[in-house]
Amino acid sequence: MRTAALFVFVTAVSLLAWPVTDSRGDDDADYRACRDEEDPNLALAACSRAIESPRREPIERARILNNRAIVLTELGQQRAAIADYSEVLKDYPGEYKIWNKRGRLYRQLNDYDQAIHDFTKAIELRPSEAVYLSNRGLACKQKGDHGRAIADYDAALRIEPDNDMTLHNRGVLHRLLKNFGKALTDLERSLSLDPDDVSTMTEIGGIYADQQRHDEAVTYFDRAIAQAPKYGNAWFQRGLSYRALGRHDLALRDLEQAEKLGINDNELFAALTSLRRIAAVKMVLKAASPTGGVDASPTGGAQAPGKSAGGSGPVGVSVAQPPTNPDFDMGGELDF
Repeated sequence: MRTAALFVFVTAVSLLAWPVTDSRGDDDADYRACRDEEDPNLALAACSRAIESPRREPIERARILNNRAIVLTELGQQRAAIADYSEVLKDYPGEYKIWNKRGRLYRQLNDYDQAIHDFTKAIELRPSEAVYLSNRGLACKQKGDHGRAIADYDAALRIEPDNDMTLHNRGVLHRLLKNFGKALTDLERSLSLDPDDVSTMTEIGGIYADQQRHDEAVTYFDRAIAQAPKYGNAWFQRGLSYRALGRHDLALRDLEQAEKLGINDNELFAALTSLRRIAAVKMVLKAASPTGGVDASPTGGAQAPGKSAGGSGPVGVSVAQPPTNPDFDMGGELDF
């Protein structure tokens, strides 16, 4: 519901809180629709009409620009949303939430220097907010300034030590830096705080895979797939681990499922090509064998019905899916 996502500005003197009734009474339908309309296209039209009124007070104009920016973001028009937030900041430069929101949009557009600038402004205005430090840390990481990113994550966690998203993001960065012990500490802690987070499960599995501990990796990928059967990254990573273990039929099954779920990765395509060749050779050998059979499993055992080999994760069970928030980066960092 869009109206749940709309926030009103909060300042020390509550300058920008959207009033229950506006200054022109109940006849200003566009002004109210800009705030309340759930359909984003209708809301955008209402906000655009409302802002054209020459009688608008600066405070009202700022409210409308804010909500129009939220709608534009929802519609994927980040540049237009940035323009609206910039207009608000001209009149209300102390609105730290707007600096943070504009910074997130710049980060989405890969303009990391501008994102870092905006998050820094939010931090200066609200140094006690861990989220702004964490967001700047993510922008620094994506820019490649890993030392500054770690420093920001550390500072954020000193303020809010049990923030699972910051722990996740710091763990992902430690993994990138091959600090596997620190990465596991952060990600296991994050998972303890949010036990259903399939992205964190998959990251932990990835750390074990990075160290060639593929049996341990598979157990985490199993958990992620059991929790969210349509989470393609877990299928992809488990398929790679099965391939490393020599369990080629299982690897092919998982990687084909990852492809069906939309994973688009050169490593995936290369692995599928190789595994399909192996499968074709097996078919030839099976046809030529007088005993008629090549076992898919290196241990020769049949698979239990409804179970994935190497773990307990059920296949094809319909359970809750992972979040669809576009700021939730599957298989990587999380954004606030």
